[in-house]
Amino acid sequence: MQYKITDFNGNEKVDTVENIEDCVFFYGGGNADTSFTTNEQNLGYGSFVIIPEEDFVAWVELYGSDGGTYGTDDNENIGGIGGYTKALVKFKKDINYTVVIGQGGGLNNINTHGGGGKGHLLGGSGGGLSGLFIDTNYYGKEMWDDDNIPVLKEKALLIAGGGGGKGGTDNKTQSMGGNGGGWMGTGAHNSESTLQQRDEEDTVIGRNASRNGNNGGGGGGWLGGLVNLNLSVKNTGGSGGSGYIVSSGDYKSEVITGITKPGISVRKDINRNILDPNKFTIVSGIRGRLDNNIYKNIYSPQNGKVIITLAEEAFDPKYYPLEIKPLDTYDTINL
Repeated sequence: MQYKITDFNGNEKVDTVENIEDCVFFYGGGNADTSFTTNEQNLGYGSFVIIPEEDFVAWVELYGSDGGTYGTDDNENIGGIGGYTKALVKFKKDINYTVVIGQGGGLNNINTHGGGGKGHLLGGSGGGLSGLFIDTNYYGKEMWDDDNIPVLKEKALLIAGGGGGKGGTDNKTQSMGGNGGGWMGTGAHNSESTLQQRDEEDTVIGRNASRNGNNGGGGGGWLGGLVNLNLSVKNTGGSGGSGYIVSSGDYKSEVITGITKPGISVRKDINRNILDPNKFTIVSGIRGRLDNNIYKNIYSPQNGKVIITLAEEAFDPKYYPLEIKPLDTYDTINL
C-alpha cells in the first residue's frame, strides 16, 4: 500500500507498507519545546497531510497534548494531561487527510498549535488537540487562535483533547489544570467541564486565561476548554478540551469503531504499544514515579502524539464498541 506524506514544512515523500501492523505514520511526544523541527525519534508537534494511493484500513491512536505547568515538584500539581482516542478508520484513495499533533502548553502566554488557549503571567497555556481530519489539506506548525483555525470542525473524524494550563500557585485546588477528553474535558477551579455541546460559541480553541493573575488557558478540543471568569479569584487552571469520534453526518461510515477516554496520570495504551517506548517521553508510565520508570522529564508538559497502523477490518469487540455514539448525559467533573 503506497501513500504520500507532506510534513509540516511542506516536504513531500512517498512511503509504502505491506503487512498488517506495519506503521503507516507516527509523530509526537517529547517536551513542549518549540525548537523541535525534525529528529530521528519523530518527537515534536505539527500537522501533516496523508494521501493514500489506494484504499486501506488502519488503527489511529491520538494522544492530546498536556497543558503548561509552572515549576513544581509535586505530581498532583501539574497542567492537565491530554486525552486519548483510538479508532479503526477507512482511508480512501486520493483523499487528503490532515493529521494534527498538538503542542504542549508553555509559559510564554501564547496559543498553542492545536488550539490551546493563552495562559497569563505564570499560568500555563492550554495544550493543543490531536486529531484526524478528512478532505482537508493543511500542514504547518503555527499557533492556532480564534483568527486562525486552519481545519474545519465538520471535517473531524477523531480528536483527543488537550489539557488545561496550570495556574501559577502552589494551591493544588486552585491551580490544577483539567485533563483533556474523552467525550468530556475535565473542569478546573471555577471553570466547568467541557461538554460535547453547549450554548456558547462552538470552537476548537481553548479560552484565553483572564488577565487578573497567574491563570491557565483552556485546552484545545472538539470544544475548547473553559477558564475562570470570576475576576475576584486568581491563579486558577484552565479546563481540558473535549475529545471526539464522528458518529453522525456525512463521514459517519469512515470510522468502523473506536473509543475516547479522558487523560489520566497513567497514560497507557489500552491494547498494546507498537513502537519502541524509549522514543517517547510518555507512552505509558506514571507521572511522579521515577523508580523503574523509563520516561524522562516527568513534570514537563508533553506534546501530543499520533500513531497510525495498518489493520484488517476485523476487530475484537471485547475491547471496542460495535456502535459509536456520544454520551447521552454528562456528569459535570470539576476539581
